[in-house]
Amino acid sequence: MLQEIRTRGIVLSATPFGEYDKRLVILSESEGRITVFAHGIRKQNSRMAAAGQSFVMGVFTLRVGRDAYTLVAAEIEESFIDLSYDMEKMCFASYFCEFTSFYTREGLTAKDELNLLYLSFKALLSEGISDATVKLAFELKLMDIEGEVPEAEELRLTDSETEYAVKYILSAELGKLYSFNLSQELAGKLEAVNKRLIKKNVDREFKSLKILETL
Repeated sequence: MLQEIRTRGIVLSATPFGEYDKRLVILSESEGRITVFAHGIRKQNSRMAAAGQSFVMGVFTLRVGRDAYTLVAAEIEESFIDLSYDMEKMCFASYFCEFTSFYTREGLTAKDELNLLYLSFKALLSEGISDATVKLAFELKLMDIEGEVPEAEELRLTDSETEYAVKYILSAELGKLYSFNLSQELAGKLEAVNKRLIKKNVDREFKSLKILETL
């Protein structure tokens, strides 16, 4: 009998495959970033159709294969479908998925990355924080989780306000990360910090970020 596992995760991307299937990339808490084939999910009467959308979070039952997983069942917890109704927010969410995908791998647990992505989606839907603030905090926090952010003293920060913002993001518990808003001036300074780190650490371009820059 083939092995089955249950794992909580978020669908990073969903691509049509064949006539009725989809190829899902899921960030899972226990298995890391994995490829999952969802057979028949595009049929009109599929009971798992809701699980075949990007940004969906839930508990997935998967059959373990040699090169990929097969979706057996899904218990949807949150769909974040509202992100898809706003072009800019959808691009931010897609960028977060791409950025997370760059840093995660199959077989490496991704509890912190999953929680950060979930809270970032929630923050994008909140009216109390700007999308730009969410993006900058997300980038810096994810790179910190992956061990690619040096001490604040080594970041060549130009003023105390920027230093305070950086130190807060790096030290904050994930549940308290999105409890502030950046002014336009401070956001520009933090963006310069993030761009230096991304240029050093990341060797690819992100499609959704390119689209964001044109909006």
